[in-house]
Amino acid sequence: MPYNNRGGAYMRMDRLQDALADFNKAIELDPEYADAWMNRGGVYYMMGQSDKAITELDRAAELNGANPQIYFNRALAHEDLGHIVDAILDYSRVIDLVPGATAAMVSRAYLCRQLAVQDCEGVLEADPEGPHAEAAGALLQQIKPAEDGE
Repeated sequence: MPYNNRGGAYMRMDRLQDALADFNKAIELDPEYADAWMNRGGVYYMMGQSDKAITELDRAAELNGANPQIYFNRALAHEDLGHIVDAILDYSRVIDLVPGATAAMVSRAYLCRQLAVQDCEGVLEADPEGPHAEAAGALLQQIKPAEDGE
């Protein structure tokens, strides 16, 4: 699809408005063209509009659920918005589709660690003397990096 290809070139040149116009035209001509939806989502992400990116990438995934790049891009957008669990799920989908996808693996591991820290801190805040506080504290010491000067 010529508009999608040219939009991709514009995207690589950081001409995001031109890229967006071409992806819009590609979708207008073929609303079932998953790559154009994915690329338009990428432009929105690059423009700092992660919420719009997710909407576009949701549609791309509906049209072509076998494309791991869709899920990787959507994971980045979810991560940008602080949707840690959704990002983890999308990175997991990438790994399911492409075993050995190391970028997705390390990104998922980082987010799982971040979520574990939040959970342990939540236990200690909610019930510092409760039955799970000791385990949460011990786990937190293992997974949370030491603060400067400690």
